[in-house]
Order: sequence, then C-alpha cells, then structure tokens
Amino acid sequence: MKIRMNEMTPEGKILNRGEVVIGETALEIVQGMMARNPFASGQAETAYMGLTLARIGEADYTLPDDPFAAAEAFLRVLRDRGLTTEVEDDLLAPITSVKVRLVGEDGNAWVILGRCQAALRKAGYPQAFIATFVTEATAGNYDDLLATVMRYVVVE
Repeated sequence: MKIRMNEMTPEGKILNRGEVVIGETALEIVQGMMARNPFASGQAETAYMGLTLARIGEADYTLPDDPFAAAEAFLRVLRDRGLTTEVEDDLLAPITSVKVRLVGEDGNAWVILGRCQAALRKAGYPQAFIATFVTEATAGNYDDLLATVMRYVVVE
C-alpha cells in the first residue's frame, strides 16, 4: 500500500504534493507517518491517530480498540477529508500536472528554477507551495535540482 500525504492550505485547498509512505498494512502506514513527524516520537500509534484526528476537527471520532482496525479507520478518515491519496505503482508521476519545457532550452540551474517557478505561479499554486519547491530544489547539487524538478512538474 502506498499513500501520499497531502497538504491543506489555510483556505482548505488540498495540495497533492506530500511524501509517499509505503507499508504492507494500514498500521505500517501510520508508523511511517509517525516516523516522518518529529512531534510523534515516543507516542503510541493510537495516541498519534487521536491527536491527528483532533487537529483536523474529528475529535469526536472513536477509533476501534484493535490497532490494525484503528489504523484502517484512521486512514479512511484522512482519505475522506482529502488529506491522503492512494498512489499507484508509478511513484515517478510528478506531484503536479504543470508542464515545463526544458529540453532544448538553457540548462543553467537558475534558469530552470525560474521557468518552473513561473509555470507553477501561472498554474495558480500558492506561494507557500512554490517556496517549498524552491527550498527543495536548491538544497543540493545540480542533479538534485533536476530530480526535484521532475518530482514537481512534467518535463517536456
């Protein structure tokens, strides 16, 4: 099972851009989510799920006692709220459907970054999303930049 963790803007718009968590069971997915959350260290899975549900306005939701059933119910609530998406086997699909022509264009890193930023802005993505892209794209070397670009946009 592969789940992409989506983000929600303060306005309630869902951004399908989060990390992918892989696990054999729903409980393994929850454990993977916890591993990516620095505030979850030391918590039991049920406590983490309860706190997460409370944060998204589902504080009254009662999880089953069985941890496996609780994890399945928890993921179902997140999916129904648009906060997770099941991912097909193609993990190489970009986060957005924004197309950026790079083949045959200037290969300078700053030019590539600028073209991607402009395309994301034109497609209506919020500044916070674009800022996250820029931070990730500039965190490493040129190869890391290209990998990040291909993770965010469709390269033509």
